[in-house]
Amino acid sequence: MYRGKYHISLFFLLFEAVWVVTAMVRPQCASALALVLVLGPVSSGLAQPQTVADLEQLFEVDPAQGFVEAQRMFEEPKASGDLDGMMEIIRLVDEGAGACQYVAVADGLAEAAIPFARDAGRWELLGDLFTMRAERVWHLGLSSRPGAIKRAPRAAYYVGLAAAAYARAGAEPERFLSLQQQIEADAPDLSERQTIARAWRARYLPHKYQALVDDIEHAVSEGRDETALSLMRSTLQELSIESDPAHSQNVLNCIAETLWIRGGEDLVPVLRRLAETRDWPEAYRRNMLWYIMAGCFYAWSGRDDAFYDTFYWCHAQLYLRHTGALGWTANFLRKMLWFRRWEEAERLTYAWAEWAVNEPPDRNSSWAGAYFIQSGTPTALRARLWDLTLSSLLHRAVTSGTGIGADDERLLSQSARHVLATAPAGPTQTWGCESGVQVLEAALMFPDPESRVFALHEAAGLFEAAGRSDLAENARVLAEGVAEGDAPAVLQCDLMRARRAAAQSRWADVLSALAPSLAMQEPAEPSLQAQLLLARAHHELGQTDRTNAALTLAEEFLQQLDLSPSARVGYMLTMAALAEQSSWKRSLLDEAHAIATQAGLGVVVDQIVDQRAAIALDEGDLPAARDALIAVIDRAEAKRERLAFDPLLRQQWFADNITPYRQLMRVAALQGDAELALACGERMRARAAGSTGVEED
Repeated sequence: MYRGKYHISLFFLLFEAVWVVTAMVRPQCASALALVLVLGPVSSGLAQPQTVADLEQLFEVDPAQGFVEAQRMFEEPKASGDLDGMMEIIRLVDEGAGACQYVAVADGLAEAAIPFARDAGRWELLGDLFTMRAERVWHLGLSSRPGAIKRAPRAAYYVGLAAAAYARAGAEPERFLSLQQQIEADAPDLSERQTIARAWRARYLPHKYQALVDDIEHAVSEGRDETALSLMRSTLQELSIESDPAHSQNVLNCIAETLWIRGGEDLVPVLRRLAETRDWPEAYRRNMLWYIMAGCFYAWSGRDDAFYDTFYWCHAQLYLRHTGALGWTANFLRKMLWFRRWEEAERLTYAWAEWAVNEPPDRNSSWAGAYFIQSGTPTALRARLWDLTLSSLLHRAVTSGTGIGADDERLLSQSARHVLATAPAGPTQTWGCESGVQVLEAALMFPDPESRVFALHEAAGLFEAAGRSDLAENARVLAEGVAEGDAPAVLQCDLMRARRAAAQSRWADVLSALAPSLAMQEPAEPSLQAQLLLARAHHELGQTDRTNAALTLAEEFLQQLDLSPSARVGYMLTMAALAEQSSWKRSLLDEAHAIATQAGLGVVVDQIVDQRAAIALDEGDLPAARDALIAVIDRAEAKRERLAFDPLLRQQWFADNITPYRQLMRVAALQGDAELALACGERMRARAAGSTGVEED
């Protein structure tokens, strides 16, 4: 592979890069090892927090212990009936629960505070508590994963209680409204799935089990966890003497997916004993263990509890035997990183990597290990996570026979950007060089020149971000040698060169870089990217006719390519930004909006609505601008409601998001709508003051 005129450059590049990184990493490894050795025992022996600020600091270092200490600290304000003191702790725990996907403590504290809020007539606060409970549960149930049809009704039930409380308070916070809209939007699909599940039970399960499972689901949906646990214990006792393995397995699955409720750990020993002692058909056993694995993931508190032990037991049973368990292993690894269990995460990563890279290309496309890297990730674990990403890319490139695909190109680029953005201020240079060496070594193993060129340029970008422009230039020279004589690889080189020029606003150089490849007019994604970059350069140089010509060809390519919804929408947004005619912009945005909405790309939908509002303002279409800006502000306020309950943070949020408010005030003035102008002005005043309520709106 290292033949030809570029082998000498390769040798010196690798030698120097490895030498540099070794020199840079050695102290970094020592400091990372020291950090792990110190934080391990210290995190479990931290002094008990005395204030909410201490508790917040503990959550930063050891979230698992933070949940334990929060429960202890909560008892003091609870004993004295200090509702505001309780809420300080609840809001902090609620934030931690969202970050770690662990709901039991947050749900329990909120439930304990509800009677105090009700007795005190604090109706808006009561609504907030129900909204918190609903949101935490809902965010665990947004997909078709086990338990979704049990968690969603519970979230809807809490939202109904929140609505009643807010009605008495005369308030409708955006956080509540946003969640209510999400649940209502998904209600038809979830209802259909629930109907299918019940019809299936009616067909395949004896009546006694149907009734038990229905009663369990009803109790869970209303937050009656003790009743649900009692029913599940009774059901497990029935299953201990059940002779039909199909009945046993299906009912066990229904119970396993509800382990996340408070007290669910009491069920784990019985579930595990049944799974271990019964003579299960292999297919039944694998399926049941997968459900238990999923239930343990959602219920795990970050500590060495029953869920932790049972997850690993399921992992050992399913290792290399059930590809569906790969996803839960990845989720558990992610949760382990959230809980700062670095050394253990590294061990699990090795097993996960070995498992994942041996899967077929269409089954392991999501194992993006580099995405799991955080600012505190130790050096060895960071390298292993990068290895996983690169090994998966290589495996798919070799197995597919077509090299690295467009989605994998994006994965590699995004992984590189994520790692650089995550690096602490000091070690950024180290992280860039380390990652650059790994990507460079992997690049030379790709089976086709185009893939090798792309990866070499990504390595060059990492070296450049690390301040080693000499290594970056060597990597680019190497890429040109690899590309010679291969038209797609040459286009890849030209694209990379053009992108570098565009990043420095050298638009004439962009045109020069792409000139050799303009003859390639085939409908392939690199050609589409080249035309869009060409259109951008013409646009920046004020060449309208050439901009439109390049965009027209790009749109033709896009229509002929089979792309994912997110990729298609991304290209459409790029075209809309460059299109000169408003009608063309609107057409592209409308099509992108339809695709993004259907695909559930919420963040992208927000961006499209923002652009629609800007176009309406530019064209003087005041009614359309008014509607679009109100939608923009409502969505932004929903995000604001999810911030920590800190007036300074909320004021900063408003300072960063003030533009749509001002634009709406302008539209209201132009329309002569005094009521809208006054309402918007009052809301701006409240936000500038950092208010947490909405009654002043």
